[in-house]
This record gives sequence, C-alpha cells and structure tokens, in this order.
Amino acid sequence: LLQYKQHIPNNRQRSYPIVILRSGTMRLAMIVDDIPGEIPMIDKPMGEQFERMKLYAGGAILADGSVLPVLEARHVIAMVSNDGVSYQTLAANNDDTENNSEKYLNKNQDMRSERSAILVVDDSLTTRTLERNILEAAGYRVLVATDGIEAADILRMEDNITLVVTDMEMPRMNGIELCKHIRSGVKNRLPIIMVTSVGADSEKEKGLKAGADAYIVKGNFQQDHFLSTVRRFVNA
Repeated sequence: LLQYKQHIPNNRQRSYPIVILRSGTMRLAMIVDDIPGEIPMIDKPMGEQFERMKLYAGGAILADGSVLPVLEARHVIAMVSNDGVSYQTLAANNDDTENNSEKYLNKNQDMRSERSAILVVDDSLTTRTLERNILEAAGYRVLVATDGIEAADILRMEDNITLVVTDMEMPRMNGIELCKHIRSGVKNRLPIIMVTSVGADSEKEKGLKAGADAYIVKGNFQQDHFLSTVRRFVNA
C-alpha cells in the first residue's frame, strides 16, 4: 500500500521518524512523534471498555505501571484505505513503483484541514496516542502537542480548534499555565478538559480555577465518559 501522508506534522522545523506497517501485500508509512526503542512486552486484552476499538490488539503493562496500547496493523491500514485515501497494491517486481508512488494523494486532505479539531496536549506518548485514537475513531479531527508551549503555538496558528484536552503535569508549560494562557487570550472561551493522574481535590480545584471546564482523573478513565464529556463541549 503506497499512501500519501494524511496529516502535516505540527512542528515543521523538526524531523519525524516513519514507521512502516505491513499487512499481507499492503504497506502503510506512518509519521510518528518518536521511536524510543524496542521494549519486550506481553500483549494482554485491554478490558470491556475497549472491545469496540478494533484498532487495538491489546495492551502491555510497562515497568512504571502505565498501560501501552498495542495497535492492530491490519485495522490501521483498513481504516486509512477506507477513508478516502488513494492507494494501490503493487507486485514486488513492479518496475514503476517509484513513479507510481508520486501519483497517490489524499483526496480529503483539503477538506479535513478546514474541519474543526480537538487539540490533545500531553507529554506522555501513551496517553496522547490513546486519547487521539479514541477521538479519531469517534469521527473527530485531532491535533496533538507534547506540552503547553507547543499547544500555544498550535492555537496561534489554527483557527478551527473547538476544544482542548490537556494534562496537568507537563514540562515547560504545564496544564494550569496553559489554561491561564488560553483564558487570557483571544480564544478565552475555548472549552478545556483536563485529563490528569492528579486526583486530589485541591489540585482539581486549582485546575478548575485556572480555567478548565471539566476534570477527569486518569485512574478513573472510561472511554464512554470521556467521549460524552467531549461531546458536551464540542456540541455546545
């Protein structure tokens, strides 16, 4: 499967690694945030709340206790190929591969760039990927940032963001500071959902006072509750 990239990276000043997914005779090149290395793991089911998420083959528990979702390559490829992307399966001995690859383009790219988007901000690759996949599976266009500074840059350049989902504890600019930054700017009415591992009532109060409209603790994270909260603000 030869496919033109669907999403332009948020930060065009840095180089992004590419991962090649394979399913049978099909291939898909994916731009990713980072490749931290190889991790030995045991793939386990992720629970009833993820049984409808075909993108996941399961999950693995890391050394720090966090859960790393494991993607099912064939479902990722099927999702992309069924979403308006032009593609062609080529034989291994096709001499025109290089020329043909230049002809493929995403027919929906211009349309998607004009759609409203949700900005997910989290320095954890696992959490960022999980939230993005849940939102994209629900039909939303998603942009991602690794901290408040990068999020602020995206908000300055993007006019179609309708909701921010942010972590609290992040380097450079944390979630509290990001909330205050948004509330003091021209997009001060932008809804903000804080999704964080910090569950203390005092910290929740601090987040809401800084400008967050809703507060979800990662330890109590449920996909249905997360999506219903998102819909409440996106459809407001």
